[in-house]
Amino acid sequence: MQGVDVWINTPRRPWEASGTSGMTVLVNGGLNLSELDGWWAEAYTPEVGWALGDGQEHGDDPSWDAAEAEALYNLLEGELIPEFYRRDRNGIPTAWVARIRESMARLTPRFSANRSVREYADGVNGGSPVRLEMTRGQPLAGAAGGWLYSARVPAIRPASDYTARVIPQHSGVAVPLEDARISWQR
Repeated sequence: MQGVDVWINTPRRPWEASGTSGMTVLVNGGLNLSELDGWWAEAYTPEVGWALGDGQEHGDDPSWDAAEAEALYNLLEGELIPEFYRRDRNGIPTAWVARIRESMARLTPRFSANRSVREYADGVNGGSPVRLEMTRGQPLAGAAGGWLYSARVPAIRPASDYTARVIPQHSGVAVPLEDARISWQR
């Protein structure tokens, strides 16, 4: 999402699919103007961006749609655009840059893929995650270089407690997923 100054997202509440598109602009210094739905309902404060709506569902009410359209135009014309173009004598939009810095500092650590993966890999009730190494079995018929892998999982918890993850493993390398410079060779 590089090159995006403002990510404008205006779905009807509760139709925000997941909001990840708005999260992707954070690390590139983009700001969000979005409906108070999905991740933005949790993340929004006036210091980090702009919000539309009241956080309630209004269905297909045309009067609410008109009110939100009016609110969007008022935000753009009255706050967002003037802040973007208000520059100091060096040509720097200081209020805009301050908002970018606040957004990056507060939101990037909380709304990132790294945080999501850490949460999904945390164990149940604060315990350590269960990691099982799969064993390579028979070659897959008709698949060049394909193999059947398997692992046995103890049935002490329901299957819904488990999320399968495939992590490359090679002897002598501790965490290959975290180092993009690793080049696998045969």
